Amino acid sequence: MAVRRRRLPSAIWAIPIVAALIGAYLVWVDYSTRGPTITITFDDATGLVAGKTIVKYKDVEIGKVATVALSDGLSKINVTAAMRPEFAPFLTDGARFWLVSAEVSASGISGLETLLSGSYVGADPGPTDGRRQRVFSALPEPPLIRADVPGTEFILHADQLGGIGRGSIITFQGFTAGRILGAELSDDRRSTVFRAFVQSPYDELVTPTSRFWNASGFSVDVSATGVTVNIDSLPTVLAGGIGFDAGAGGSRAEAGARFRLFPNRQAAEDAAFTARVEMIAVFADSVRGLRPGAEVSLRGLRIGRVKDVGLVFDPAQRSFTVPVRLEVEPERFRMADDAAQRTPEQGMDRLRALVASGLRAQLQTASLITGELLVAFDFFPDAPVAALGDQDGVPVVPTVPTQLETLSASLTAILNKVAGLPLEGLVSDLRTTVQHVDALVASPEIKTSLAAVEGSAQAIRRLSDDLAAATPAVVAGLSQNLGQLEATLRSARAVLGTADGTLAPDSPLRTDLTRLLRELQSAARSIRVFAEYLERHPEALLRGKGVPTR
Repeated sequence: MAVRRRRLPSAIWAIPIVAALIGAYLVWVDYSTRGPTITITFDDATGLVAGKTIVKYKDVEIGKVATVALSDGLSKINVTAAMRPEFAPFLTDGARFWLVSAEVSASGISGLETLLSGSYVGADPGPTDGRRQRVFSALPEPPLIRADVPGTEFILHADQLGGIGRGSIITFQGFTAGRILGAELSDDRRSTVFRAFVQSPYDELVTPTSRFWNASGFSVDVSATGVTVNIDSLPTVLAGGIGFDAGAGGSRAEAGARFRLFPNRQAAEDAAFTARVEMIAVFADSVRGLRPGAEVSLRGLRIGRVKDVGLVFDPAQRSFTVPVRLEVEPERFRMADDAAQRTPEQGMDRLRALVASGLRAQLQTASLITGELLVAFDFFPDAPVAALGDQDGVPVVPTVPTQLETLSASLTAILNKVAGLPLEGLVSDLRTTVQHVDALVASPEIKTSLAAVEGSAQAIRRLSDDLAAATPAVVAGLSQNLGQLEATLRSARAVLGTADGTLAPDSPLRTDLTRLLRELQSAARSIRVFAEYLERHPEALLRGKGVPTR
């Protein structure tokens, strides 16, 4: 029996088997290390290149664009991207993608690095607990706030856009606290809704009583105090800005809380006064310069504003009146005797008492530059007696004319009195009197008299010059003689005082002394007469006492 030997496979087959095993291993490794493939829909494919454009997160590559193709309707661009496996847990319904390229806008300059490296796809991861997703719609523009930035989003309502838009800065006491994420019309198309993101820790300062206002960088306000120009920082000048305060404090506002956006800071501060009382002041004269929003003051301090200015015609009186509706904020002042909150009825009683004491409304000039008027409340004790009125439940405060109107009325009364005088007769009499005076002045007698007076004045002037030259010596001699005489009289008085106690009244010595005193008195009289003569005839010093000639 023959034994048949089996032939073994050739060793050459080991090479393809090993190669196949290695290939399978490589395929398995590639499959196991390959990340998911996603599809991103763009409106425009500018800058996107298949196999070259990368996907970045925080400037780190997390994927690469595989294909770029048009959608079926040719309206979109479908871009597939191979992502790294470590990013797979974040590809949920909260993930966002957008195209990054160089851009210059009002909020700043971004994407300058793409000028050299080219555009890329930016990514923002979604929450890991979100729903898994592989198809995404790209954002039309890069997000202002990334998902990993802590903060809170709020909703702001405004009457108009007011220069605020996406990217506008939110500030708190001058510090940048957040951004406006977007703006759109409200559902009723009557107001604007802003999505405001306030970063941490500033979001902790937003309370239910916080107030937001338009803090755009440049504003001009024409008010009672004049023209005020406000200029903020350069970013707010370019992109607009919003400011806010902490309000009255309290707990932190919840995410999505809604706030009103006031047109300016003054309006936001005025909103703190919630109580408002309407009043009406009726003026009979012109109110040019008074507009809604004008100030209502009491003793120079603002207590409210003008709400509306109307015009009413009275057919019975055939005249116009201007009712001005006022909005007074009683929280701006307090009563010294108020221990508790007054009821509306008590407030009306207090207002009636104030009107009875002379409280009136008056138009006053608020600014000489702008010509703006304001309504001022004050006490006028001399004002006519008036009572608080009522118009459809709204109190009507009596008014007084302006100071200019009072002065104008006084001048008009004076002019009326002047107009009633007999001016024509007075002017005629005055004209006649002037003519008589003119004739008298032009008469020859007046001219002759004036010439004689002029000659007498010249003679008196020459005599005065002569006296000025001769009188000093004469006056000096008279002064010396009078001095000696005064000394003699003092000596005689002393001697008499001494002898009076030792001599009898009828003694010879006393008699002689009495005679001597009389002679001295006679001499003094003679000297006085001589002095008076010299005063009348000073020429006697040169010519001597003249003898009257016949």
